[in-house]
Amino acid sequence: MTQEIKNKMKTVENRYERKGLGDRTGEIITLSVFITVLAVCSVILVDIVVYPFSVFAINNVNLFNKIFEYTVLFGASASIVMYIRKKYRYNRKIYDTPSDAVKYMIKRPAHYISLFFITLITVSVLGVIIYLLFSENYHLLYEITGRK
Repeated sequence: MTQEIKNKMKTVENRYERKGLGDRTGEIITLSVFITVLAVCSVILVDIVVYPFSVFAINNVNLFNKIFEYTVLFGASASIVMYIRKKYRYNRKIYDTPSDAVKYMIKRPAHYISLFFITLITVSVLGVIIYLLFSENYHLLYEITGRK
């Protein structure tokens, strides 16, 4: 680099490198105003959108529960169907036949389910072993102290 370029770089003021108290105060004030504006927007949104739903839920408990239940069931079902469809399309591009893609889609979850149960059994056995160890240790300490 030439000396002229170095001098220009020194004179360019980078706003992220300023360390003065006034600069920091300006940043804090900007963040405070932004947080306050967001809080006001949140309150307005809650008043406009959530409050009517709350009143409806209080006045019609059974109907609201049914609507909520069916919405959750529909959303969960739609999510599962879309996930399976996406996986099938992805696997169909990789494998030659649709049957190979379906076999892979069945084999992979079965593999992870079996790993889950193996882990669950291992943790359960370890828990029982640790419980028996501490239980026996308690009895041994009780006998060592001479209390009967």
